[in-house]
Amino acid sequence: MNGDERPEGPGTAQNPAEPRRGVVPGASTEPRRLGEGARFAGPGEPEAPPVPETPGRRGRSVVAWAGLGLLAGAAALAVWGFFGGLRSAPREEVAGVWLLVPLLAAVLLAWAARMAVRVLDEGDLPVRGWAVTVLAAVSAGLAFLAFTAFPRDSFLATAGAPETYAPSQRATVLWLALCLTSLGGLLLAAAPTWPSPRRWGRLLLGFPAGVLAAAVAGALVPVAVLPSVLHTVAGPGGPAPEPPTVTRVGWTWNPPPAARIQDVVRGSRGALVVLDDGVVALDGATGEELWSYRLPYADGVAGGAVDGGAYVTYTEAPEGDAAGPADPVTVLLDPGTGEVAGRFALSEEDREEYAGWNAGLRLRWDGPALSGRSVDGREELWSHTPAGVPGRNCLGDEARMAGDRVVFVHACLVPEGGGAGTYAVVGLDAGDGTEVWRHEWETAEGEKVPFLSVPPTGGGAPVVLLTRWGGSRHHPPAFLDLDSGEEVAALPEEARESEHVSVFEDDVLLADTGGAVVRVDDWTEEEVLRVRVLGAGTAEVTDYVLGSGAEGVVLPLADAVLLPRMAWTGLSSGTVPDIMVVPFGDSVTEEGAEGVPVGVRDPRGREYDYKSLDLVAVPGAVAVHAEGADRVEGLVP
Repeated sequence: MNGDERPEGPGTAQNPAEPRRGVVPGASTEPRRLGEGARFAGPGEPEAPPVPETPGRRGRSVVAWAGLGLLAGAAALAVWGFFGGLRSAPREEVAGVWLLVPLLAAVLLAWAARMAVRVLDEGDLPVRGWAVTVLAAVSAGLAFLAFTAFPRDSFLATAGAPETYAPSQRATVLWLALCLTSLGGLLLAAAPTWPSPRRWGRLLLGFPAGVLAAAVAGALVPVAVLPSVLHTVAGPGGPAPEPPTVTRVGWTWNPPPAARIQDVVRGSRGALVVLDDGVVALDGATGEELWSYRLPYADGVAGGAVDGGAYVTYTEAPEGDAAGPADPVTVLLDPGTGEVAGRFALSEEDREEYAGWNAGLRLRWDGPALSGRSVDGREELWSHTPAGVPGRNCLGDEARMAGDRVVFVHACLVPEGGGAGTYAVVGLDAGDGTEVWRHEWETAEGEKVPFLSVPPTGGGAPVVLLTRWGGSRHHPPAFLDLDSGEEVAALPEEARESEHVSVFEDDVLLADTGGAVVRVDDWTEEEVLRVRVLGAGTAEVTDYVLGSGAEGVVLPLADAVLLPRMAWTGLSSGTVPDIMVVPFGDSVTEEGAEGVPVGVRDPRGREYDYKSLDLVAVPGAVAVHAEGADRVEGLVP
């Protein structure tokens, strides 16, 4: 027997009954995957028995699959962050370095998946050691990068200052993908084994759990953490009474961070503040927020109030390969509660074709006919064609809506007659377009198409303010009852045409069927300049000049008139340190008038020029604001 021959006996191939040294009876002799419990024997060493599978060991194996699922979810989340239509604040741009996030997640995912399906033999034993080291080091580096790259400006609590607050869904989702990539790598590095595709139970449990966790975390960003629409509603309630006079600043309201005040208009229960990202309704008596509708990531946001409702209009970002932005979308809101009452999209071209609109009707001229359409413009509700005059050119213009009336000017002029013909103001029923009344007159030489408006009321029934212009003489404003069309003698006696007094459209502050309140600039008998507000009584400020463009800072209330106290800084510029309160029946000088200091300032703390300041009478208060100011103040009794 040579040295290569071995005798048959126990433990040889001819007698397999006795197991080989180092092999556990019943154990598989197939090559084991790395980490499945066997330790391969070194030279001259017996093989160690396999490590038994324990619940803890199986759980850590599931965690490894969860780590792989997190890597897959993070890669998908990063791609969605770039191409999924997530929004950023208008002044926030996502840096190009975020492009590395999906790349890193994809590389780690591909490498870990490759290791998971690889069948290792004895020559691959060192792979586990260096692979874990590299994976742990990369994941720890990504964790440090996530710490330094946190989008702090997306959250008010972490933004350096309110002016730097710029919420970004995109940056937040990409940062979240970076965190999930780091966490997935750390879970893989901490597992006792590479996840094996042969362990289907653990694969089906761990991998979907990781993907689902990434999907849920990503979905919460635009839904709960940084929602695209910030909408709150109010409970039912009525308006507070309007103050007959004011004595102090009762409340101050500041806009949300990163939002800027564009305008303040009258709401149904107080002030409606128009921001550059939506609208906020305030209680006039307290200044508390009643409801709001804001779109922090939308483009071209505009808002305001129309008869019967409030609205916000915005432009959605183009999707996919769209050549340009979509049509502007208008959201109609209940003025009292802020609940959404309707929504429609209408192109800019179509909007320009309409003569006016409110919460239930949109007007458009179709040749000589005036048509009333649904507020979204899709359905024609009625059409009215005024009766023409044979041999004359007839046209319609100046369509206005107020309450249940639509009014417009109907002109029938003689061809080449130098403007000779007739003008008429026509009142229609807003519900069906039928003609209810007509006020007609023969034109004066050179007279132009008159202007129509519906001024604020002082408690009586509304009127139409008719302003005739052109020709050889001045026509004082005329007032027509909105309901019947009858002319109302609304001008105070002292405001009738005289040698020193001429009243124009801009001078009318309030008007209704009970009378008008107008502002008159004239002189005293001693030839001292004065400003008078004439109504049922007279409020007068002598030795006083109201600057051109300050009409919005003159506001009549039931018992007093508010006027700006001027601090002139130039020939045509000046600030307003306080608001004068002049009771009806009083005559005061500018220096001697009582006043209410106002604190509306620009971002640098300076008083605004009087041309920027405005007063708005709202239920419960008088709102003071200026375009671009950082606050709204409410003057109360």
